[in-house]
Amino acid sequence: MSIAIATTVLNPAPNLDIWLDYHLQRCAVIILYLDDPARRAIFEPFTNGRSVLLFDGAQDAPTMSPSNRLLVRQPSNLKHAISYLIEQQEQLGVDWLLHIDQDEILFENGCTSWATDPRVGHVTFINHEAVPLRHEPLNAFADCVWFNANGPDAEPFMAYGNGKSAVRLSRGVEPDGAHRFQKFQGDAITLPDDAQAHQPYPVLLHYPYPSFESWRAKFSLYGHFSDFWMDDEQYPNRLDFMLQSRNKALAAMQAQESGDPGDPWSEARRFFEGRAFTGAELQKRIADGRVRRFTPFGEPQKVGESAAEDDAMYTK
Repeated sequence: MSIAIATTVLNPAPNLDIWLDYHLQRCAVIILYLDDPARRAIFEPFTNGRSVLLFDGAQDAPTMSPSNRLLVRQPSNLKHAISYLIEQQEQLGVDWLLHIDQDEILFENGCTSWATDPRVGHVTFINHEAVPLRHEPLNAFADCVWFNANGPDAEPFMAYGNGKSAVRLSRGVEPDGAHRFQKFQGDAITLPDDAQAHQPYPVLLHYPYPSFESWRAKFSLYGHFSDFWMDDEQYPNRLDFMLQSRNKALAAMQAQESGDPGDPWSEARRFFEGRAFTGAELQKRIADGRVRRFTPFGEPQKVGESAAEDDAMYTK
């Protein structure tokens, strides 16, 4: 069964080329929807030699903040992807559409049967969240190997915790927000199910803030945004880490602009590194199952003294 990925992009994420090449081992085509069509030239080099298509993205909600307008535009772009892939069925032969972002990896772990079961029409992949590193990684997808585990007793994630989905393409299918689809044909399943909990299973690995610099860049871009999704008081933003991050980043940027002595980002860094578990705290979380290890790119190549210390810690 052939798979397509659709995603909405504003800027190329670090290691976008690696993200594309990884998923194109499994997918027939990846569709990038340009949130700012004027940046097409930036993305065109990523299409060279790859089965990657560029489309101008939806321009809904132009006055919203970047973090909020994305929630409006993603479903519009997915509607286009569904229509396009069905129209191009004979040429592309795509059966499934998966919606993920540039900071997410679908790690099937050798388990691909979800796409071949004729009874299944919708698959939700549970997501685990990368534990940030205290240094800037060359490739976060390879260097981040510890993940906060999802589950009913999990601590609140830094970002979302409700997974992402793939849908079998058929007439009438529609996006249901950014995480689900509706009006599909067949059964809906969530992976892993209870039978897979203690064996290899497909999983979505999310790398929202693999390092302090990535966190700083994201919240500097977001700036001040509402406490409500889509600026609608009916939909409060319950991601406490996101709201606290906004406040810490805004305070740091204001201090930087005012010329305050010292490092204006020091308090923000302390806040962020409270989630970058190391040493005994990381070991405790591994032991009680709150943190799990996933290596979709194999074991990372470690360099330097700090890496040797990490190796020693992992094997204790």
